[in-house]
Amino acid sequence: MQNKEDNQNKVPPKFLEFLLKLLLLKRYRENTILDLQDFYEEKYFSDGKKVAVLWYVKQIIILISGRIFNIIYFGGIMYKNHFKIVIRNIIKHKTFSFINIFGLSLGIACAFLIMLWVNDELSYDKFNENYENIYRVVGDWEKNEWNGFEGTPFPIADVTKQNFSDVKNSCRLYNQNRKVFTVNNKSFYEDKGIMADKSFFEIFSFSFLYGEINSAFQNKDGIIISEKLSQKYFGTSDSRGKEILIENKTYFVSAVMQNVPEHSHIQFDYINPMKYKNIISDGGSSWGAFNYITFLYMNDEADIIKTGKDITASAFNNGSAQVRGGVKFRLQPLSEIYLDGRNYTRSYIKLGDKKYIYIFTTIAVFVLLIACINFMNLSTARVSSRLKEIGLRKTIGADRLNLIKQFYGESIITSVISGVISLIIIASTISEFNYLTGKKLSFNFPNFNLVITFCITILLTGIISGTYPAFYLSAFTPVKILKGFTKSSGSKFRKTLVIIQFSMATILLVCTGVMYQQFDYIQNKKLGINTENLLYIPLKENVAEKYSVVKDKMLESSLISNVTGHWNNFINTNWRNSIPVNINNELKSVDIIQSVVDFDFFETLNISLVEGRFFDKKIPSDLNQKIIVNETFLQSTQIKNPIGELIKIRNLSYQIIGVVKDINYQSLKSEIGNRVYFVEKLNPYNYGGIMILKIDGKQTKTAVNYIKDIWNEFNINSPFEYNFINQEYESLYETEYKSSSVINLFTLFTMIVSSLGLFGLAMFIAEKNKKEIGIRKILGSSINKIVFKLTNQFMIWVLISNLFAWPAAYYISQKILDSYVYKTEINFLIFIAAGLITLLTAFLTVGIQAYKASQTNPIEILRNE
Repeated sequence: MQNKEDNQNKVPPKFLEFLLKLLLLKRYRENTILDLQDFYEEKYFSDGKKVAVLWYVKQIIILISGRIFNIIYFGGIMYKNHFKIVIRNIIKHKTFSFINIFGLSLGIACAFLIMLWVNDELSYDKFNENYENIYRVVGDWEKNEWNGFEGTPFPIADVTKQNFSDVKNSCRLYNQNRKVFTVNNKSFYEDKGIMADKSFFEIFSFSFLYGEINSAFQNKDGIIISEKLSQKYFGTSDSRGKEILIENKTYFVSAVMQNVPEHSHIQFDYINPMKYKNIISDGGSSWGAFNYITFLYMNDEADIIKTGKDITASAFNNGSAQVRGGVKFRLQPLSEIYLDGRNYTRSYIKLGDKKYIYIFTTIAVFVLLIACINFMNLSTARVSSRLKEIGLRKTIGADRLNLIKQFYGESIITSVISGVISLIIIASTISEFNYLTGKKLSFNFPNFNLVITFCITILLTGIISGTYPAFYLSAFTPVKILKGFTKSSGSKFRKTLVIIQFSMATILLVCTGVMYQQFDYIQNKKLGINTENLLYIPLKENVAEKYSVVKDKMLESSLISNVTGHWNNFINTNWRNSIPVNINNELKSVDIIQSVVDFDFFETLNISLVEGRFFDKKIPSDLNQKIIVNETFLQSTQIKNPIGELIKIRNLSYQIIGVVKDINYQSLKSEIGNRVYFVEKLNPYNYGGIMILKIDGKQTKTAVNYIKDIWNEFNINSPFEYNFINQEYESLYETEYKSSSVINLFTLFTMIVSSLGLFGLAMFIAEKNKKEIGIRKILGSSINKIVFKLTNQFMIWVLISNLFAWPAAYYISQKILDSYVYKTEINFLIFIAAGLITLLTAFLTVGIQAYKASQTNPIEILRNE
């Protein structure tokens, strides 16, 4: 038994022996391990097991050190050699090298600029310490095409916090109307205001600079402002206790918070306590008023799906008409809100669109791949110039693995050189890129993640670019090379790469064309109202208090033909409620958007009447007792004979007197909702509304000056401001316009990179066939025939690429259009146009080189041969 244990112990530990096998080269492994085993056995019997093991570990450490040194030393020599070869090839083949390096540089620069943009978009709301546990309550209602509507009833926050064990905390947000702030007789409009619960600051990582949370939410006359507003109005960061006149009511600063981070989807400059909402605004507190945004802070192990179902059940049991009509609540992670891209939004919410993440990422991949394809094509096309080098290296003992390493090394070095140049391109263009995207992107190398991402991009580009050339070039045998083998068997692969390259370019061209068509459709689609020569001013101060007097004063001028009002800004409104409608003695809940308007609202905006009549100020009962509905409302309620029908809204009975055409008040990405129009007197809650004026378009400046004079006559504190309604509609698509510009730019870059590769390939083929060209010219062939001969195969390749690209482009374009409720039909002329652009690009690129080759003196060609 003892002898058996001795025999086991005198062998080195298996783990150490396994580690040694990994470190040793195969050809040295067996002998080295046997030698070390002998030494270990001697140490074991002379000095004991402990000393023998330590000695064995020491040998492993020495081997590791040696391997590291060899890798660094000989690797350095190898890459130094590869670097010399790359530089020599650059100098020797200047045009090809320029195409390769500039193409890769442009591809890397484009890809990395897009990556910066994508990273910026994905970083929203992640500054919050516990963002992974924060959720927003949203509603889905298939019948009314709600899909993630962010409005919720007021009671949900309290019910979930008190009754749901998975909910640690909750808070509500409510939008405030645009307000006039006055300090020291200086007035400005502020439109980034919210009301919030105190728990808002417990859930989110918005911190106070001065003041305490508890005291800041104690007083109804207190207001929390940002450092930016504090500096703006008081010239100091600490403005606690100072007074601000807001809409003729005095508030004092109870706390100053840090400015809201750029990457927050919630953007605000001041906060009033939610518990005093009835003093500031009337959002309603019932289970049917979906006017608040509710956030929940959940436990780590919370069942998110169950919580959504429980909230739905609670709302149902508490009589929410919308929920009883089909609304289902669910929880949406905070990190997904910014890119949700919904059009249900408040003025304090900043949204992106995840479809542009996919589009931009695809473009980045396409541009980089096209640049890599150029490298592969030109590297394999120029194989004949490197055959002797490959044959010589193999003859003196280099195996295929060594050659693969060499070509990979050269590719990576070329990629590194291109990467350095791409940094210059990025640095010189990032300000213009920021202007196009509306971002504040920067490329700071102290940012570790940025540096790592950039290095990985360079490395991957080098590996992708070098993979096929490395394996293709290393496969040639010395015998074939020495026998004069020069035929490039990679021509089929090059053809495939060109087809792939132009397929990607065609897809981008088609998608760009479809998006342009959609934006044009948006701009020119009839909204149902005439926005020409319509401007609006805010209902503030005495313009609101003395609305009728101001209106009459405005109409005294021939420059103004109509004046009306909407008691909130209808472009941005999401004032929704549900109403029970009695149809055939059955109550049916309907979600509506409420528009409180002036009598001549429809005439001013040229809204068409379907049946019934408009409001008439000569009929007293039209005020507070009559309503006009849109066509969608009738479809939802299935009312057959609407005129004279009585419906109940906010516990009041109203009679339908008219039906008007559906109007696209908001973005075409939103479905037209059930809209109900009322005529009511203004009250302080409506002072976020607008006065709409139809002016003489030929005398715009004079009309605006007249309106300004009347404004100043009535208002003391509120500064004059006006906006044109058609410009407001254009602002709804600001994200689309910016994204479209970026897509157009990178599509152009894609075509440039594709053309560079094609130019290089055409140049190579012309050089390769110069003898044939010379003979053809001597035999009487015309320049046109020679040009056709050289361009013909490229045209066929590009035609094939279009056939492959069109189905993919159609599928992607359809997906893009699906994000719009109102969308254009895909015009197949766009596909033909894209095909013609790629064909023309290829023809000009190759044709120029072919023409140049055809002009060469055939005697000079044959003499050199």
